[in-house]
Amino acid sequence: MRFASGGYLAALSPGPGVGSLGGFAGAGSSDVEPRLAIEAQCDPLTKMQNRGGIRQAVQNALDRSAIEPDHRFTVFFLNCDRFMQINNALGYGAGDTLLRLVAERLRGTLRANGSGPQAERPKAELARIGADEFVVLLDQLGPDDAVSYTHLRAHE
Repeated sequence: MRFASGGYLAALSPGPGVGSLGGFAGAGSSDVEPRLAIEAQCDPLTKMQNRGGIRQAVQNALDRSAIEPDHRFTVFFLNCDRFMQINNALGYGAGDTLLRLVAERLRGTLRANGSGPQAERPKAELARIGADEFVVLLDQLGPDDAVSYTHLRAHE
């Protein structure tokens, strides 16, 4: 396939690289590759990480905890109850609006909880992993960090 910029999308044939995206060749390809790499791990609706992005972040936290026994992290899985009823009654546009609002509420909640200096707060990562499913990863928790405060704030 040829792009308007003159670049080509090269698809791999079946074999060891099945399911991989081939490289780009031609004019403008240097601009496209980094954007595709970012978009591959971003949910276009909420602008959060998607399943692939958060999977890597959780794996990094697991790897670090295997090396550093005092490394602490937690993962929250959130599901919007009765989301399908909203989609069915009000339409997909209303459902998309609700998902964007949930994403903004999660971002705001985590920013409010992390108001101290960077070194004093856990590293938070957010992702939308399904239609109405979100993941919050709190990494680099200190020994005195109480995860319950974030749990309580999420219910507001």
